[in-house]
Amino acid sequence: MPHARSLARVALALGLLACTPATLLAQKQIGFDASKLDPALTAVVSGGYWESGDKRGSIRLLVFNSGWDNVRSRLVVQWIEEQPVKERILIHASRDVEAIPNEKWALAAPRLELQNRRWYVIVTGASDGGRIRRTWRFELAGLGVVREQASR
Repeated sequence: MPHARSLARVALALGLLACTPATLLAQKQIGFDASKLDPALTAVVSGGYWESGDKRGSIRLLVFNSGWDNVRSRLVVQWIEEQPVKERILIHASRDVEAIPNEKWALAAPRLELQNRRWYVIVTGASDGGRIRRTWRFELAGLGVVREQASR
């Protein structure tokens, strides 16, 4: 009988866990705190990898928008390291991409590309109500280094 009671408790616990909203489970992930999420953040792209000495991690691209009728965007590149044992994420470098004038362009979600063992960020923007479009390409040339590439 005690074994049956234990099984019932396990089944109840699994049932409650299955009913827990995914957002509550996601909030337990390392480094995620929904109360600190900037409402201007409109796109997040994570991927790639970087190494510098004995440090290594991934790359995160963030797009922040401001304005309503005249949307202006800002692109930020972060070099992050996840430390699961300490339950934290370290941001080793964070750079605003200043080559994109943020008073003028509304940016789409950026993408990461690996070419010849180098990581690149490609992002497209629109201006003047969508009549003008431009694409930028940036090389991630090392920890904290973002270099604009000439248009092709």
